[in-house]
Amino acid sequence: MIQNDQATGLRMMVKWLKRHKENPALADIPNPSVRTIAITSGKGGVGKTTIAFNLVHYLSTKDKVLFIDLDPQMAGSFLFDNFNEISFVGNIFKGTFPKPSLVKNNIFILNSGTEFRLLEIKNFLSSRPSRINYFGDYLKKVNH
Repeated sequence: MIQNDQATGLRMMVKWLKRHKENPALADIPNPSVRTIAITSGKGGVGKTTIAFNLVHYLSTKDKVLFIDLDPQMAGSFLFDNFNEISFVGNIFKGTFPKPSLVKNNIFILNSGTEFRLLEIKNFLSSRPSRINYFGDYLKKVNH
């Protein structure tokens, strides 16, 4: 039986990307020891924030970790109790360089602001779709 679910689609995408190393998204990775882990699902209530929160705490025992909260319900920002304006993730898409807030030893956060702030990002990106590239640029700068 062939599975055709979200995880299968993501695995196929990763295989494709590995075969196509010329992809600009994979070029010029500044620090091979830096890893990006995204925890996503189209369904709510499956434990994404819980997994991310615990993973961040585990990884922080070994190195610095940046937690980026893009959840419209702001669960990660609430768990870390961080809504600092200077650390608002939406500032990336405005072309500025938000400063992650240190919330605990080796744990830094870019918070999701408030629900209205994430709507601001959505509206901003829909009017200027090329700005989505700013997120990748930001991650490259942070990796240095």
